Amino acid sequence: MALEIIAHGVLAVQAIGWDSGFHFYIILIIPVLIVNSMLAPAGKAVLVVLTGLLYLLMDWRWRGAAPYMNASQTVVDVMYYFNLTCTLVILALLATIYYRLVTLAQARLQELARTDPLTQLRNRRAAMEAAQREAARVARGAGPLAVLLGDVDHFKAINDTHGHETGDDALRAVADVLRAGVRQVDHVARWGGEEFLILLPGTEVPEAMAVAERLRAGVQQLRVAGANGQPLTLAMTVGVSVLEAGGAFDQALARADRALYAGKQAGRNRVVLASPTES
Repeated sequence: MALEIIAHGVLAVQAIGWDSGFHFYIILIIPVLIVNSMLAPAGKAVLVVLTGLLYLLMDWRWRGAAPYMNASQTVVDVMYYFNLTCTLVILALLATIYYRLVTLAQARLQELARTDPLTQLRNRRAAMEAAQREAARVARGAGPLAVLLGDVDHFKAINDTHGHETGDDALRAVADVLRAGVRQVDHVARWGGEEFLILLPGTEVPEAMAVAERLRAGVQQLRVAGANGQPLTLAMTVGVSVLEAGGAFDQALARADRALYAGKQAGRNRVVLASPTES
């Protein structure tokens, strides 16, 4: 396509003259070359320089030179403004395409920065951003925020006995259960290691306990292939707290963490509700 544009521009300028404006199209090759992902950077640089040199050579050779064809000034002016208009439109389209590509790439990078690569859940950073938004809603009277902190039981033993690949499979399976077990308005994140944070906006204690128990039971029903080929059972302990208006998210999270620890001490594979009076 570039060669066709160059040939068309050269022949048209020779035949009708520089003032016809057919040389404008050659300039458009440069941004197309720059955004072309199929070319190596060194190749782009060479082609861009060659295109620029060609345009300068044409300007030096044919600006003011007599064309092969004699056309009236009116016809030349019409062709000039037509070609100039087409060039501006194409340049605007190229800029729009480039802007969309940059915007999509930026959004993708932001999404990657907020996503846990193993489980495809939100990562800790994204979870804290969501928690701050939901805590602000609680402060405005939007209702309580249930905070669930879950931890896969005996996960270190799974890694030590069956290998990290099996451990990764287990985490992905748990993530699928948690993702499928909540509403679209809820937030599920990998908090770190084998810990998961679930935020349930507008959820009172009874509903929060019911959701936590459903998630715990879902994890218990999982079967993951172990290193010996035998199905491996999983379990999760969940600590639950509820953030009310006037409270702080950090305190609610700390209460859920203490409830989780109490559940571990009590035998694991259970849901424990934090005391609302703890600070």
